[in-house]
Amino acid sequence: MLAAIKEREQGRWRPGSPERADMERYLGQLEAAVALIEQRVAVRSPVLDRRRRLQIEFIADPPRYRIVLLTREPDGPWEAFAPLPVSASYLYGDMLTILVENLVESPAEALTVLRPLLPPGTSLPEPGK
Repeated sequence: MLAAIKEREQGRWRPGSPERADMERYLGQLEAAVALIEQRVAVRSPVLDRRRRLQIEFIADPPRYRIVLLTREPDGPWEAFAPLPVSASYLYGDMLTILVENLVESPAEALTVLRPLLPPGTSLPEPGK
């Protein structure tokens, strides 16, 4: 899972762009979350639930934009990592690309879904650019 996310993210954002810096911080936090999950699974008995649980939340609360990663032990509560502040263009750009890659037929349809959620005057990068 982590390798696929890293590959997609690194292909999305131009080196040197502000969004690329957000991406690097996001991937760093994602790697830390996955490492924690793997440490926990490694010490579990083989007869216990060995599934890995990671939830990724994109939060747009203008003017604050952030990503929150959450992990969970079997039958335990969700635990959140510290919110990761990101730029609006990174957050909305990632949301747009995720829509295009997973949920809708075209970039135009993704824009139709996402545009009502945007603050007035917000511009979006093209999906995958």
